[in-house]
Amino acid sequence: MTGTTSITELAALLGVHRSTIYRMNKAGELPLPLPIKRRKVRWRSDDIELWLSMDCPPANAFSVLKQTKQRFAKRR
Repeated sequence: MTGTTSITELAALLGVHRSTIYRMNKAGELPLPLPIKRRKVRWRSDDIELWLSMDCPPANAFSVLKQTKQRFAKRR
């Protein structure tokens, strides 16, 4: 995956309905989306891949884990 992932693509990837994605996003269970327009968001595909590889942590934990992973990768 490269680029961004729409809500429809994310729902298909997770095997859930779009309304479930809305609920998960509102509950803070997904990585933070990128606002595209007033009522349109997308997720970075890299963030979704990383989120899935980390066993889908909540948004606040994911952002901390992502920053830690990025800092560790820079050291290598």
